[in-house]
Amino acid sequence: MAEPSQRFVKIELETRVEATRSTVYRAITAELGAWWPHRFRSDGEVYHEGRVGGTLGERWPDGGGVAYGTIMWLELDTKQVTSSIGVFGDYVATNTETLIDADGATIYRKSLHLWGDVSEEMVKMFREGSRQLMEQSLKAYCERVAEELR
Repeated sequence: MAEPSQRFVKIELETRVEATRSTVYRAITAELGAWWPHRFRSDGEVYHEGRVGGTLGERWPDGGGVAYGTIMWLELDTKQVTSSIGVFGDYVATNTETLIDADGATIYRKSLHLWGDVSEEMVKMFREGSRQLMEQSLKAYCERVAEELR
């Protein structure tokens, strides 16, 4: 049996979203289920409890589900920090999302830290998945909402 490879991985990404900070903040909190494309089950409902100590995750009709993370820091229109114990393996993760004004738009920064048995395949999955979530799903949703508000 192979020894687990214990290590620390840091994934830092950012994208510009043509929407206000409050629109982006609502999207990553109260409206998470409206744009989040990934589900462990096709009948899963993605949720965000909107309070420190609450969770974000997926609820299933049969009463089951999965907690993606626990909300550790929640600062209105500015910052969210979540932590989790590995759903995909033996690791601990902290995800920090920061929103910064940028000439009528918002810079969305994501800093994902993973500690533990983190394979290269997992790093690729998290890096590519995070980039897809930010640059396609979140950005498209927020910009559509912003356009509807104009």
